[in-house]
Amino acid sequence: IKDFASSNLQQDLAAAFDQIDLMPAVNDLEDPTGATIHLRTVPENMHVYLDDKLVGISPLILRQVPLSANILKTFEQVPHQIRRIKMISEPPGVGIEINGKPVGSTPMEFPPELRAPGNFEVRFVSNTDYKAEIQIQTEPEGLPVQLNNALIKRTPVSFERLSDDTYQLKLLPYRPVVIKTPLQLSSGQTQVLEIDAYKYAKVIVQATENDADVILDQEQVGETPYSANLAQGQHQITIRKNRYREQQDTLILEPGKVHNLFYTLEPRSADTSIFLTPTGEITPQLNIGAKYLGFGRRKQIPLDLDELSHLYGVEVDYGWPQLYQINETFSLGLEFSAFFFALQSDSLFRPFPGVGSKIQFLRESDAIPISAAVGTYISLDLERPQLVGYLSLSRNFGDFALHLGIQTHGFSLNAGYTGIDNLRLGLLIYNDAFFRLLAHSNESISTFYGLQAGYSF
Repeated sequence: IKDFASSNLQQDLAAAFDQIDLMPAVNDLEDPTGATIHLRTVPENMHVYLDDKLVGISPLILRQVPLSANILKTFEQVPHQIRRIKMISEPPGVGIEINGKPVGSTPMEFPPELRAPGNFEVRFVSNTDYKAEIQIQTEPEGLPVQLNNALIKRTPVSFERLSDDTYQLKLLPYRPVVIKTPLQLSSGQTQVLEIDAYKYAKVIVQATENDADVILDQEQVGETPYSANLAQGQHQITIRKNRYREQQDTLILEPGKVHNLFYTLEPRSADTSIFLTPTGEITPQLNIGAKYLGFGRRKQIPLDLDELSHLYGVEVDYGWPQLYQINETFSLGLEFSAFFFALQSDSLFRPFPGVGSKIQFLRESDAIPISAAVGTYISLDLERPQLVGYLSLSRNFGDFALHLGIQTHGFSLNAGYTGIDNLRLGLLIYNDAFFRLLAHSNESISTFYGLQAGYSF
């Protein structure tokens, strides 16, 4: 016993038991021809998922892993506590209902029994106008919160200038640091994975347009230019800004490395038509548009003819929006177009083929959300060719646009939707006035109302 106490055997046994404690668990999955994964993580005891199916806690040996497995996900669960949910208003005294039950009036805090992850219907009750605010604090910070269907934000967060009656407040379960590791497996293969959950990758995101939203793994995290330390592994990133095509990308980040990302944002499809609505921001794509207008009447005075008329046609155009730019507001752009339209009634079919060009001299921006352009086009009507000049103004409201074209022969008003990257849809009013393009000397034509649709390649 004395020799045992004085020997190194105690240390050897202790080390052996430590090794037993560190022996990874083994989980046999369902594919006998599958691969094997040896996984160790820092810290240990992280939850391990295979394609969103829980398979164990690290360290872990996975055997018979299906070759169809795509993502190995690991994370450490960290408890969070909601410290404060406070609601204030200006003026104070606005009634509050939570999930249909009155709980008091502003300023007030959520009852303690409701400070937990879940969905809450918050209703403000007031007979006068008000602006309310919801403030949320947690310990530690970083709890994901969502108001209505807006992008997720993380605590500490404040939702300000609320004026609607009812809001859906979602306190989501805390999402800890998640490592998503893409897998490429082959039969009989053994992969050894060592993951340090808190060894981050540096990401720097820049784009051709500043203040574009950066959405990372379906959560808005900032605006361009943006930089952050992110968990290693796979991430989904989206760059989004009104009036520009959305950019999406899958990132595979390596720990300890700097990843510089640059995205070119192209303008969304805008109505750049020449013949009827010479408006819209020039886009560097090939655009094809079609229009149909009805409810117009064509009158021929000597014949006492009054008949319903239709106007329809197609246009194609291509532009160079920034041939020359001054600061970030003024730019010079050029565009060329071709069109074929026709005026049709019971007794008439009158074609209007032609070509045109457009010079844009004020480019739309967030600071000045109006674009203006001057241009000209030639109607190649064999009976009466005409040279037409115009001035156009365009005002965007997010995904919606309002265009006004003032031309030497008339004017047009266009309300359009450009929220889909390649499509554009709109309503159109056209009046053939002034020098007139559609009507001959013995005719008069009333206002047309119609629809338009376009596609950008």
